[in-house]
Amino acid sequence: MKQIKMKLNYKIIKTGLSGIVAILVVFFASPVPVLFAASPVEVEIVALDHWPIRRALEPTLDMLKEFGDKISITQIDADSKEGKARLKSSGMKGHIPVVIFVNGEYTHTVNDHEVVFKNFPVDSDSPMKIDGKWSAGNVKAVIEAILGAN
Repeated sequence: MKQIKMKLNYKIIKTGLSGIVAILVVFFASPVPVLFAASPVEVEIVALDHWPIRRALEPTLDMLKEFGDKISITQIDADSKEGKARLKSSGMKGHIPVVIFVNGEYTHTVNDHEVVFKNFPVDSDSPMKIDGKWSAGNVKAVIEAILGAN
């Protein structure tokens, strides 16, 4: 019985060492070590699925495509159970057409000014005239700042 245990232990050690060697090879062979690779910026868009909102978000969505796999985009219908829960967890109530979270936050500083990614963007031609005070350019500036910091 002891011989079998010794052989099993030897195999475990041998496998363990080869596993460690494989990890080290992957770590040092990659141009950017795996442990230090930047994770994508998370962009979460919670919006009502109505045509004026979809149209107002087109420039922002087009701009986000420029970042490719550097960002992760999630779109949630604000009228859905998940959308209502997300807005509620952020302390929001009522009829909110659009909120854009970048890395979990919807309030950011751009050029020393606080920008809130909530409601329609500036100059959105909203039929209800509820333009917000943010633009696709503001969202882009926040993402670029985060990517530059990584």
